[in-house]
Amino acid sequence: MKRSLSLLILLLAPACLYAQQRLEGTVRAGRDATPLEGVAVLLKSGRAGTTTDAAGSFSLPVASLPDTLLVTLLGFESRQLPLASLPAAPLQLTLIERSTGLKEVTVVSTGYQDIPQERATGSFTQVDRELLNRSTSPDLVSRLEGVTNSLAFDRRGMYGERTDSKPALRIRGLSTLYANKAPLIIVDNFPYEGDIANINPNDVESVTVLKDAAAASIWGARAGNGVIVITTRRGGYGQKTQVSFQTSVQRTDKPDLHYSRSFLPANDFLDIERLLFEKGFYPENDRRTLSPAVETWIQEREGLLSAEEAGARINAMRQVDVRDEALQHLYRPGLHQQYALNLNGGGNTYRYYLSAGYDRGLSSLIGNEDRRVTLTSQNTLRPLPNLELSAGLTYTGREAEENGLGISGLSTAGWTNIYPYAQLADAQGNALPIVRDYRNAYTSQAAEMGLLDWQFRPLDELRLRDKTSTATETRLNGSLAYELLPSLKARALYQYKQLGNRTTDLNSVDTYYARNLINRYTQADGTRIIPVGGILSEWGNSQATHSGRLQLDYAHALGKQGYLSALGGAEVRQNRQFSNPHAILYGYNPEVAQGQTALDYLSFYRTRPTSSARIPSPDARRTEYTDRYVSYYANASYVLRGRYTLSASSRWDASNLYGVKTNQKGVPLWSAGLSWLVSEESFLHLDWLSLLKLRATYGLAGNTEKGVTAFPTVSYVSADLLSRLPFAILRSAGNPQLRWEKTATLNAGLDFGFFRDRLSGSLEYYRKQGSDLLGDRFIDPTSGIISGQDGFVRNRVNYADVRTTGWDLALRSDNLTGALGWQTHMLLSQVRSQVTGYEERQRPAVSTNTYFFASPPPVVGRPIETVYSYPWHGLSPASGDPLVPVEGQLGTNYSAYQQSLTPEDLVYHGSAVPRWFGGLRNTFTWKGFSLSANLTWKAGYFFRRSSIDYSLLFNSGVAHIDYRDRWQQPGDEDRTQVPSLPASLNYSRESYHTYSEALVEKGDHVRLQDVNLAYTFAGRQDKALPFQQLKLFLYARDLGILWRVNGYGLDPDYINTTYPPSRSLSAGLQLTF
Repeated sequence: MKRSLSLLILLLAPACLYAQQRLEGTVRAGRDATPLEGVAVLLKSGRAGTTTDAAGSFSLPVASLPDTLLVTLLGFESRQLPLASLPAAPLQLTLIERSTGLKEVTVVSTGYQDIPQERATGSFTQVDRELLNRSTSPDLVSRLEGVTNSLAFDRRGMYGERTDSKPALRIRGLSTLYANKAPLIIVDNFPYEGDIANINPNDVESVTVLKDAAAASIWGARAGNGVIVITTRRGGYGQKTQVSFQTSVQRTDKPDLHYSRSFLPANDFLDIERLLFEKGFYPENDRRTLSPAVETWIQEREGLLSAEEAGARINAMRQVDVRDEALQHLYRPGLHQQYALNLNGGGNTYRYYLSAGYDRGLSSLIGNEDRRVTLTSQNTLRPLPNLELSAGLTYTGREAEENGLGISGLSTAGWTNIYPYAQLADAQGNALPIVRDYRNAYTSQAAEMGLLDWQFRPLDELRLRDKTSTATETRLNGSLAYELLPSLKARALYQYKQLGNRTTDLNSVDTYYARNLINRYTQADGTRIIPVGGILSEWGNSQATHSGRLQLDYAHALGKQGYLSALGGAEVRQNRQFSNPHAILYGYNPEVAQGQTALDYLSFYRTRPTSSARIPSPDARRTEYTDRYVSYYANASYVLRGRYTLSASSRWDASNLYGVKTNQKGVPLWSAGLSWLVSEESFLHLDWLSLLKLRATYGLAGNTEKGVTAFPTVSYVSADLLSRLPFAILRSAGNPQLRWEKTATLNAGLDFGFFRDRLSGSLEYYRKQGSDLLGDRFIDPTSGIISGQDGFVRNRVNYADVRTTGWDLALRSDNLTGALGWQTHMLLSQVRSQVTGYEERQRPAVSTNTYFFASPPPVVGRPIETVYSYPWHGLSPASGDPLVPVEGQLGTNYSAYQQSLTPEDLVYHGSAVPRWFGGLRNTFTWKGFSLSANLTWKAGYFFRRSSIDYSLLFNSGVAHIDYRDRWQQPGDEDRTQVPSLPASLNYSRESYHTYSEALVEKGDHVRLQDVNLAYTFAGRQDKALPFQQLKLFLYARDLGILWRVNGYGLDPDYINTTYPPSRSLSAGLQLTF
């Protein structure tokens, strides 16, 4: 016992010694007393050094005095303070700016450490809290658009009415073909794999984009696509308690349903229907849905209606526009409310941040609503001068009601679009039925057949359906930092994250879904296979992640002119995902919460009006994924004379996904960089040169794809339709040589500032080389492997290569600095991705149309994402058919033409994603007023617009306004490229026109992204006001395109959606006490 006590005293002795000699203080800006983060505070003797935190505070061990304290920060005049003895109270230091304002970025966060900008060799873009709060969007991602260099937003994956879905994010283009393309998201030092919509933007301190190897390679095998580091807010030591409240209300216009060109007014559509009816195109059976107009003509033909009565009905239909009906009855202006309250501060040994947020959004679709509650608690305690303990808890709860019905939800069986003269309500506002699934002549006899009402009334469905989704996220963070020596700190960090999602879909017995299913399975003798009642469906999934890290931080002045900082550590991580079986209760009674599950799901039953089928059964599958990672890493930087910086990092990652041998599971990655602060050299003291810094980095990062493994994989199916025995399908042959994808990045940068930083910015060039990328290798189709819907049997192995190059330019100018201030920010990025290695024999034939898909086959020398088309040869003067060359002659043998083409015969237009993009933001200030407007632009890319496809028009009711511009008589070929109405369908003809170069457009455009107007009351300047600061603001977003190349009024960002985002206007306030 005595020996143990003695050992404990020896271990604690250094802590006691440090407690006796510590120099503490705060550094602020001389102009407005703003706390400065990232200030380098060094003892000139070289015995100790540190940097200030977010509150501008520092704490430094002092071994002996006298000494001299050196305080430096890029953009400020350095200070030297002689220390004869330890001050009795914490120091209060101020630094004088060299320029007219603070630098936009002073400290960047990598998720492992905070680096002062002056010591950074890598490429970073940081968005601080002030710039994030310029926008009022409830999600964090949309607040980054137009204000972040190198970060592109790709919305080609948005379809239909989902203009609010998340865009694909790209940092400096792509460096992979088939692996994960998304950047790595870091939240509070650990990877984040949840829904980023769970993060409340009001709790975010900054967002940092890591773009090159020196910045991102510390994250190793998952950093090949770049890294986005999200740092949440914290309190500060020695900071008075501050209470902040923010609220805003956002109103969004109804969507523009008249935007889509895939629509024909009722008058034109009825003429087409009449023409097809006269040709006997519509089969008259109970399963074929027929429009009201066709039913009217049938009744006229059979003598049930007179010509006058039928004509009156048709004329009434010509006056209806379903888009106007939908706008009146199905849509409303969207409304979103935000409330955020936070409390932060700290004393000498304790700091804290507490926040609560509530969001409520009413969608533009009547019946859709979402709510979000966020709670955050971050606490840090320093019980000993060399010991710091932190704990944080974040909870997010979201609930959404998804009962809305948009115009896309009105379509019927066999028809992609609803007929344009559908009427949803009568003059008194009563709900009217529309055709759904079956012929109206059949469903109108439901009562006579002893069935439930079989009509579909959209307006009734809005109040009958009850679908809700809930999502919860809990993040628990803990850390311990212990100062072992004046220059050595040990840290242990842990994070636990739990996600849960659940959806409940209750269709009451009065909903069309329940009535339709009950009626379909009602037998001829009246036996109801599905019991009368509601139908309740539930499904969900969950995720649990454990992450841990042990790290040593070293910072020490070497001699009188050098400073070394280094870190090293190990990290482990496990992520488990669960998907629970889908549950269904038939005959559900919500009053007693009871339903039935004991149904026969294996037997086939006769269904009305024809055919047979099984009862929709619950999903019998439960999925579980477990991913484990282990990493070892080190990072170091050396600064000499405050001007020369050398950095290096290394990391080794391993995962259970890769290789069948131990040495294949891991990959070593590294980076190196250097920078030279030229403007600090004695030979370059120019009054007009504020900053000149050169930097260069090179390194290796990685990427992963969870869908590919080293082992053969099978997919189990519960039962075969005939044998009723369980079986499995071989999905992949596996790849025992599977390796991590690797990306080598070279980055060269120039940071500059002129005329006391009236003009400042950076220019960067980068080159990324992706190697060992996954590529398709087709295998023998007799292998029995089923790997896709396109008929090809493939396996993915590491053999492909990609090169991406580009430039990034960021400029800031202080145009006016007096009472009227004017500041301009300009961002410009250029990116080009090119396939440099791919097996040409793996490319499919042109006749498969795969070259016209969203992700065409890779071609060496071309971008990863490209636009191809058939060559266009005009229209026939005699018939208006598209012309194609076959055996040297122009004709109409489309099938033979398509079969004869090779990939080299196609027209290559260029990139499908912008090669150039950027933004221009101007901000004007006068007294308390601030006005800013942000323009964004994209250029150097192409997209394929839609046009009339007669096969879709005849078979699915998909019309197009181009129909009005079709060829109708000889000579029209000189004014139009729209083919004539064919006498009979030729699917090859329609395919050729759909994918021809006549429909490819340039995507270049300029957009007015948003405008912000604010007024700030500074309470601390007027002691009569009860608050420290009050800010009132108006914010408008999605204000429209100012200029575009295409002449059809199309928004190239939303080429696959029914309409673009609607304009929104927000009003709110920020109040600080």
